[in-house]
Amino acid sequence: MYDVEISKWRQREKAEISGTEENLLYKYCCKFGGVTFTEVLLKDEKEPNKARRIDAVRFPRRRDRPKPEIVSYQEKEFHDRLSRASKRKQEAQVIEVKKTLNRSVIGQVIVAKYLLLLEDKKLQVRPRMVVICGSSNVKRLNDFCKKYHIRVWNPHKMKLKQPTTDN
Repeated sequence: MYDVEISKWRQREKAEISGTEENLLYKYCCKFGGVTFTEVLLKDEKEPNKARRIDAVRFPRRRDRPKPEIVSYQEKEFHDRLSRASKRKQEAQVIEVKKTLNRSVIGQVIVAKYLLLLEDKKLQVRPRMVVICGSSNVKRLNDFCKKYHIRVWNPHKMKLKQPTTDN
């Protein structure tokens, strides 16, 4: 789904339709930096054959290194980064991307957070839920997200402020 070589993303940025999921994720990564793993595979120990892919998991960085690093999911590299974040009790954002905020994407991000917590029960990482969408004009869904601490980011509104943590 996602072309992860950032130089290719930049070349295509103007050619792509601004509302595509790939472009929405790219804009988010450029805006907030950090290390973002795309198409992250999370497995349940009890049912390893029923793995679930999450659009992205982002690890924020210090403000002095805001340049985005977008990498394709590789199990070892991802778990190394997750372990480092856990040791430092840092945030990890589970991200789902859709063109429009809807019940489906809200459910996906809730399950994504749950699966990240199941990934390793010893982890002390602080998972945060983020939905990136091109439009989010359903008030009740926005209210639900606010109540349940799901951050909704729309590049056309640009209101979300992200805390950064040390790397």
